[in-house]
Amino acid sequence: MAETPVNDRVGTKLDSWKEIALYLQRDVSTVRRWEKYEGLPVRRHEHRSRSSVYAIAEELDAWRAARQPEQEAAAAPPIAKRLTIAAAVAVALLGSGWTLWRRGALHWPYPLVEAAETSSGKTVSRQLWASKTSNLLAGEPSADGRLAVFTDWSTGDLAAIELATGKQLRLTREGEASKGAGFAQSPVIAPDGQLVAYSWYSRKAEGYELHVVGTAEGSVPRALYRNADSPLVFAAGWSRDGKQLLVKTGKVIGLLSVERGEFRAVRSFSDREPGKISLSPDGRYIAYDSPQSAEGAERDIFFIASDGSREVPLVRHPAHDTAPVWTPDGKRVLFFSDRNGSIGLWSVTVGAGAAQGTPSLVHANAGQMTPLGFDPKGGFQYALPGGADDLLMAEMDMETGRLLSGPAPAVSRYGRPTYRPYWSPDGHHLAYAVRTPSAMARGGSLRIVVRDVETGREREIGPGFRTLGDGPRWRPDGKTLLVFGLPADGRARTLQLDVADGSASTVPECPFPQWSTATDAVWCVEKSGLIRRQTDSGAGKERVQFERTSANAPVSPDGRWLVFRNQARMLNLVPIAGGPQRQLLQLDDTNDYCLASWTPDSRNLLCPKNGQVWRIPIEGGDVRKLAISIKGLRELSVHPDGKRVAIWAQEPGAEIWVLENFLPRM
Repeated sequence: MAETPVNDRVGTKLDSWKEIALYLQRDVSTVRRWEKYEGLPVRRHEHRSRSSVYAIAEELDAWRAARQPEQEAAAAPPIAKRLTIAAAVAVALLGSGWTLWRRGALHWPYPLVEAAETSSGKTVSRQLWASKTSNLLAGEPSADGRLAVFTDWSTGDLAAIELATGKQLRLTREGEASKGAGFAQSPVIAPDGQLVAYSWYSRKAEGYELHVVGTAEGSVPRALYRNADSPLVFAAGWSRDGKQLLVKTGKVIGLLSVERGEFRAVRSFSDREPGKISLSPDGRYIAYDSPQSAEGAERDIFFIASDGSREVPLVRHPAHDTAPVWTPDGKRVLFFSDRNGSIGLWSVTVGAGAAQGTPSLVHANAGQMTPLGFDPKGGFQYALPGGADDLLMAEMDMETGRLLSGPAPAVSRYGRPTYRPYWSPDGHHLAYAVRTPSAMARGGSLRIVVRDVETGREREIGPGFRTLGDGPRWRPDGKTLLVFGLPADGRARTLQLDVADGSASTVPECPFPQWSTATDAVWCVEKSGLIRRQTDSGAGKERVQFERTSANAPVSPDGRWLVFRNQARMLNLVPIAGGPQRQLLQLDDTNDYCLASWTPDSRNLLCPKNGQVWRIPIEGGDVRKLAISIKGLRELSVHPDGKRVAIWAQEPGAEIWVLENFLPRM
């Protein structure tokens, strides 16, 4: 029988790791591991130089109950044995410096969703499709289970996968991402599987419009709707008859006629605008999540009649409740919640235009799930990441590239999807982007995190982003970060994020920014090269012109040089003060990409390509391939001491699963 904690302190505060461990009848190392990897609800008091922890006994009890540990006396079923073995392998990987994973010999297991037992029989999670070459996480399957549509980020176009065969179909040819035209986003398939509605972001117009295209190859896209007052237009679902789309545009939700392109507003929000919205199968109600307050990020679930006549709360709780989805019979709404200390999938029964009873847990540990939709039999389809965006740490000999220690994963409270690391000027902090679980994303799934290298403490700063154009760039004094991307309002912009308090301010007209050696000016990318602008006024002061084909044009730390790639795929060196360009390295083909970075002394350029790293001396000398070799290596950031490196290693992969027989019979 599973152990239960001694409940003589329910409602009290446990003021240390030792007290928390004693309460849960485990050692301190175990509860620390639970907090990092399994969502144990441990809180922190932040002090000037360190933090202390505490926990609430009732919250620990709720987490323990939701976790549903297996009975220790029972023989472990095959899946449990496999998970135990996988956990042991994971520990071995950590101890051996991640070598086997990076050589491709092993696959790090993502946490599997634990199915709750229900009165309807055994719950089954079944894999429908998996890929090691695609990052299909924002797609949607057709109702017949034949196709899944997604954005092919190599071009920005809309594509589809035949789930049975794995064959990929190209549905649009609007992207040509290398020319910067735009990209497709948020596709939804019509009930009959014949049409796809999607948002098309035009870089020229700096906004979205709604398009539809057929799922048959050769179909021609049709522009359906654009809102001149808002750059944001997203379709959230189709009516059952395929004649209307549920649409969110700016702070308005409404219904759009597919035939005529006419939009009818249902609800306008002045603040606390909705995130995820979902249309009931009978078309009578719209469920949506909305912030509980103007300041907080936590959300509650509401629904409103589709004619706008009636609006009521559906789920209200101090926790973060979000991403409502109607079941096909219209009798329940599924949603994600962290009310038990970790992210779970929950269900609430709906009838007579109101909630019936209290929500119940459907699936625990659902933090990796991206909801997709339902199949004809009522199975809930969802995506799981199958690849990796890893942040690794190592010590490296810069002359040879030989690793003196590591690489070892920088364990993050946010999980593995971390990328684009940049060291602070003093080397005490590391800033990078993380991708939060999409179902729980607050204002955008991408966040900027600052990590204290000595203590490992991590803090989110600034708003959430839908997409990021680059990683966070440190100001020379270490007080501010520059970030360029699409925040929640959909308008591309560059923000200065104050490292101390997380506040954000806008830098005028500065895409893909880098700090100048002066703390009041930044280098910004434009069509013909770079321009140096004042951070307060946006006034241009200096230009460096060159024929660029990529926004990756890093300026050296001493401010003397910049590097860019031309149309012939040649890396070129340009003196900022003026003078002739110099060729550095020829890239072989279209897949041979190099996110170049500088060594702190500005004497060498590091170019990772195809898992190898090339060191290019700026003042002359031979280009050398370094000894370091890491599978999926994309970018290195060198510590100011010139010895330590933070490594972004990326491997694509995605999986589509279906959850069957998971709801109790009515």
